Amino acid sequence: MSRLSSGTSPLVSVILIILCLVSKEFAYACSVNDMLIGTVRSGKEVGGQTEWIVTFTNRCSCPIENIVLSCQGFQTAEPISQTVLKVNGGQCLLYSGTQLKAGGSLSFSYAWNSPFNLTPLNIAPMGC
Repeated sequence: MSRLSSGTSPLVSVILIILCLVSKEFAYACSVNDMLIGTVRSGKEVGGQTEWIVTFTNRCSCPIENIVLSCQGFQTAEPISQTVLKVNGGQCLLYSGTQLKAGGSLSFSYAWNSPFNLTPLNIAPMGC
């Protein structure tokens, strides 16, 4: 006759605790590769230049903030508020570093003869 234990053995408990700790250590961390960037024509012209709408989507399962973009040579005929895109040399801070929830998007428009290649350089994951 086999004997059934009414509780979890100490060894099983220790193994479960170790697995939990290890899984947290190797948990998925957000990276710039989780940022989807799309640029489309708005159909308008500003100052004789094509207006572009650029949308940044967070594909990470965690919120992110302090999104820094490479924007070397960025120009626009359409004024953009510093709170939307703060240009500092060849880098730009998106929306004053505000938090972007998981699956969320931020957009802005600018006007130039062709779209700029705005690529993420750095993001700061929150609460993962």
